Amino acid sequence: MGAIRAVQIFFPECDIWGRLFHLVQNMKKTLAEHQLKRLYEKNADFALECLIDGCACAFMAGAALKVVIVLLTIVVLVLLDPSYVTAYISVNYEIVLIYIIAALTLLYCIVSMVMYAVMQKSVAENEEVRLTNCALSEIVFSGAGMICWMIVCGIGGTVAQRTIIETGEFFGWLAACAGVIVCLFVGVFGSLCTEYCE
Repeated sequence: MGAIRAVQIFFPECDIWGRLFHLVQNMKKTLAEHQLKRLYEKNADFALECLIDGCACAFMAGAALKVVIVLLTIVVLVLLDPSYVTAYISVNYEIVLIYIIAALTLLYCIVSMVMYAVMQKSVAENEEVRLTNCALSEIVFSGAGMICWMIVCGIGGTVAQRTIIETGEFFGWLAACAGVIVCLFVGVFGSLCTEYCE
């Protein structure tokens, strides 16, 4: 699936790749539906547990990635040199934007991990849990996180080029950390998007 998407991106004029992608996607959905139907006919509770376990694995993978995102966000905040920021902050808005994005990322990751813990507790107590809304909200927020940290990556690279003498390599490393955070958000987006689409 990933290879077909990559070829489709590089060769958009070829309609065959789009048709092949939809064919493979439909085959995958059909096989999954038949498999779940057979499981449900044999044991409805077992089929439901399979669905919940798949969603739980996706959410656990997202939680693990968010722990790394939190650590890298703290590294980004440490890399903002206070002695230089005090002089630079009155001239441009980039530093303020980095602080805002980092703060919102920390808030989002902490709240979502608390939400995962509450959901896990509800599943353990056999309560009804609506995973669709949670997965959809995670997809939206992780997409927003990708966009915001791409902006931070661009800011870090630009400031590093302009002020390499004054700041050393602080903003270059900041841009590198922002790029890794973007990749982690792509991982969160991919895991939950796959689970939601299925």
